[in-house]
Amino acid sequence: MKDSVGYLIIAVAGLLVATVGAIAYRSIPPYGDVLSVVMVLLAAVFSRTWLSWMGLGLFAGVWAVLTYVWTLEGPGGSVLIAADGLGYGWLAGGVGAIVVASLLPRKAVGGGRCRRLRMRPGSRPRHRSSAGARGRHIARCGREPHAARARARRQAPLR
Repeated sequence: MKDSVGYLIIAVAGLLVATVGAIAYRSIPPYGDVLSVVMVLLAAVFSRTWLSWMGLGLFAGVWAVLTYVWTLEGPGGSVLIAADGLGYGWLAGGVGAIVVASLLPRKAVGGGRCRRLRMRPGSRPRHRSSAGARGRHIARCGREPHAARARARRQAPLR
């Protein structure tokens, strides 16, 4: 349930960023274009940080589809994203911002999800996979599992 609400929020964010960016990129040339691209970058990094690749893919898909819709000609012959330098800057800058968000290393966007390996204090792993899980946890998170850190704190002498 929690992830489905997250996907809904990211889809709405993609919708809002595409709509606000399509309107605001012409506001203060060229600063409106730059600020709109920065808005796409921040939203894309947020999406990747919160729901990893699925979140970024959802955001990028919604943003791309809605931005395409805003480039189409309306019933009166008007367009929201014009085929000029600012319009191309908005389109290329938005795509570039999403690509930059996808190329950021995992450590830069929150380090990924670190699942704690829970072991009872004083217990030994029953299987090899459990011992391997501890090693994988240290490699992924750069620290001991939660239970091992708590055990070390309890056994440390008082100062």
